[in-house]
Amino acid sequence: MKKKKIFGVLLSLFILFGMAGTLAGCDNPVTTVSNAGGKTEQYAYPEGGIIKKAFFDELKNTVNTDIYPGTVDNVNYVWTFNGADISTPMDFNIAMGLNNDAATQVQAATSSVQVQGFNFSDNPGVPGKYNLRLVLPTKWDCQSIDLYNLDGTNLNKVGTVKMDNSTETTQVNFGLTVAKGQFYLVSSTQVEGETLGTETVVLTDEEKAAAKAAGKARKQNAIDADAGYTGAMDGYNTQLDKIPSGQPGPVEPANVTIDEGTTKYCTLEVRCDNIWKAQYYPYLNPEKEPYQPKDGTIFVYKQVAYHPGEMVYDVLAREMRNAGIQMEYSYTPLYGSNYIEGINNLYEFDCGEVSGWMYEVNGWYPNYGCSRYLVKEGDAITWNYTCDLGRDLGQTWY
Repeated sequence: MKKKKIFGVLLSLFILFGMAGTLAGCDNPVTTVSNAGGKTEQYAYPEGGIIKKAFFDELKNTVNTDIYPGTVDNVNYVWTFNGADISTPMDFNIAMGLNNDAATQVQAATSSVQVQGFNFSDNPGVPGKYNLRLVLPTKWDCQSIDLYNLDGTNLNKVGTVKMDNSTETTQVNFGLTVAKGQFYLVSSTQVEGETLGTETVVLTDEEKAAAKAAGKARKQNAIDADAGYTGAMDGYNTQLDKIPSGQPGPVEPANVTIDEGTTKYCTLEVRCDNIWKAQYYPYLNPEKEPYQPKDGTIFVYKQVAYHPGEMVYDVLAREMRNAGIQMEYSYTPLYGSNYIEGINNLYEFDCGEVSGWMYEVNGWYPNYGCSRYLVKEGDAITWNYTCDLGRDLGQTWY
């Protein structure tokens, strides 16, 4: 592991506007709000629920955001599409249905009190990643809400959604790259000190010592593997042969000029989901637990601005500062990069011997520091907290 608000307010306002413009048709936006470099437009619910391909053609590769509200029974919903996320323009039906036919089964399988099923229209695909907000008419008394997909008799957890039950309604917010099938929102009755969906586990001193020893052993294995590497390296110990074909190599900041007069866009997200998993939660520093979000979202996935020539580190540092989220880093000369020690007061070793922050770009975890990854337009940057040297994120380093 290399030691590595406005939009939400707008969306809430759009929800408050409700369906007032549904007769206006889909050709012209009901509301337009300009933002840095682009605009956010709310459209009325389209005829038959279908957004035409031409709208996505126009949106693709822009810094604009299109919002489409809808309603089914007493549930309001809002689809949000960002230009940077549109990959395959197509006709797309945003109509949704409510279906609790399997509610009893889902409640039994998840030991939950409150569930709400919903389904999408029969779309052959999606134009790209989207964000969906549902406003449930009642307040759910829970600590978190999970999203499940019901495939026949198989119930599969998709993830924990962003939730707001501070009013008499319950709002959930999540992003997906599919829009087909039956889904269920499921309340979690988690109480303080419990892992999501699990019972509290208290480790003995012997178990803690054994886990620490195992972590050190895995860390040493990784060090030994690095020591035995005989392939090509650059001046900062980057194993160049291990960079997959098609992925970019490191770029030295001194060799590029930041064009501050030009603004482009990428996406950023910061997450710590794995600290709540049953196998890692017992190792979480109890002093840090109260400050970490139960749904794992430290910085919600969103489109952010950058200047050509900036690195992944620059984007993270600016957005954390703008959002008021604590971040600490140090420069590591051996790797020629800043190392992210902590975000939101969650530091390396706060959830075990081999825990810390890692970054991925477009689904790939680079094997060099974040100060040497040159950002390109449309890049999807995610910082994830690993509890097991990246293995819990699907990465193997040795």
